[in-house]
Amino acid sequence: MTSAEKDNRAPYRVNSLIRALAVLGSVVEKGYDISLAEVVNELRLPKATAFRYLQTLVASGYLRRTGGANTYTVGPRFLAIARESEVLRRLRKASRSEIERVATLFGQTVNLGVLADDGIVYIDMVESRRHPEIKARVGGHDALHATSLGKAILAHLPEEERRFWLAQPLTAKTLRTITSRRRLERELALVSERGYAVDAEENEDEAMCVGVPILCGSGYPVAAMSLTARTGRRTVISEESVAQELSSSAAVVSSTLEQPLWLEYVNSRSQRHGWS
Repeated sequence: MTSAEKDNRAPYRVNSLIRALAVLGSVVEKGYDISLAEVVNELRLPKATAFRYLQTLVASGYLRRTGGANTYTVGPRFLAIARESEVLRRLRKASRSEIERVATLFGQTVNLGVLADDGIVYIDMVESRRHPEIKARVGGHDALHATSLGKAILAHLPEEERRFWLAQPLTAKTLRTITSRRRLERELALVSERGYAVDAEENEDEAMCVGVPILCGSGYPVAAMSLTARTGRRTVISEESVAQELSSSAAVVSSTLEQPLWLEYVNSRSQRHGWS
């Protein structure tokens, strides 16, 4: 048996998905409108099979038909994903030195998070060497209402978008999680007034966080930065001093953001969810 045959018989592989991704890659890598015949010839697929894959990719927004002929190019969903990936790459690069600075200053874990379709997602983190047992991890997701990152973003969202998130279930993560919408609204008003959010063991027992938003030129909260510390430690850290340093770092990051790129990113999110 050849290595290719072994690969094709490997467990957990979905060969039809692999072929569909090959079709997508064939179109994307060309950089010009590609015909059904070119896909068939390049990938050695039956014409009917290639056509079904192309039509499925069109229906899902990853490709689009061009003109009246059987030609295809990249679609709006693929472009949106590529754009957001580039935006987040630049955000991580712009933020890295600042989250390292704050982590070193306080000797605690500092997180960078952005809004995802199901809450907050951590896209970068500098962990405390003294207290590395915090549960959050890069790529992990948490609820907006239970985290300082999430509340810092929620408090600065446009009203329509904030109402959408406040209408979602406010699930308890710990005994201290805010599960009342009225109470959460009061909390967000306080966050907006003072410029930072606090998670007092609301997402994880024996952990408190202070978070601030990272705003683009239009005032939209494209991300948030937070510091996490274990409660009950001998070292007492003032939340005001943490908030001040985080806010200073957030301002530095905001000043480096390319406004046209971020405006496009924000508009893409709004259109995807139907917000004005």
